[in-house]
Amino acid sequence: MKDVFNYDESTAMLLIKEWEKYGVIAGFTTKNNGVSKPPFEGLNLGLHVNDHREDVMENRQIITNALNKDLIQWRCINQIHGDRIVDLTDRQMDDKQLQHDKPLLDADGMFSNDSNDFLVTYYADCVPLYVIDSKNHYFGMAHAGWKGTVKGIGKKLVETFQQKGSKLSDMHVAIGPSISQTHYEVNDAVAEQIPKEHAQILVATKPGHYLLDLKTLNERIFVEAGIRPDQILKTNYCTFEQEDLFYSYRRDQGKTGRMAAFLGVL
Repeated sequence: MKDVFNYDESTAMLLIKEWEKYGVIAGFTTKNNGVSKPPFEGLNLGLHVNDHREDVMENRQIITNALNKDLIQWRCINQIHGDRIVDLTDRQMDDKQLQHDKPLLDADGMFSNDSNDFLVTYYADCVPLYVIDSKNHYFGMAHAGWKGTVKGIGKKLVETFQQKGSKLSDMHVAIGPSISQTHYEVNDAVAEQIPKEHAQILVATKPGHYLLDLKTLNERIFVEAGIRPDQILKTNYCTFEQEDLFYSYRRDQGKTGRMAAFLGVL
């Protein structure tokens, strides 16, 4: 079955082709076509994982060349597993705070309406969330681990769009590659944080252990926020299972690279 994230052979990236009609470039990198050495072998884009800096920078340049987005356009945040969203339409901040090699703002989401902004966030199992307004040309993304998910960062991103005048009917959402329920076991401490109305998505495996479907939980939170199911694209790619394509923090026991989710204007 064809996935909503289309694998592009020429770049070895996953692209949301369906959104190109809205003038948007959106996608997710794989670990292929890079220069990093083991245990980060391939296209590691994380500077914070003890990979050689020069290799990571070369990998990032590979992305810029493939997508025609200069590194100076990259907007990055210091991801902290929270629910803060940075408003890039408020240019009171210095762009240097968002630079790709040393982001200074602690946050897990951002949004913009500036065609010069290229939003980039990093992953190795957590869920990338993408939101666009096809009419007013806002675009935003969020990094959702279990903490950001239960804090409702996806809903908060939608509400941020609404505060700028976006209508729910003009929004489109994508939920990207991340760890699947089959491979994401959590304990009671995490399970107790899941909102009771969504508790049925937990599958008990043994006392105190559950399998959690983060993608579906985020999808339900978007629907709660007013997004229609037919406005949501959800991938089937699993970062844990598909070792040929992805780094996985859980599978690789923490010693691994990072993929990037990206979103901008064509």
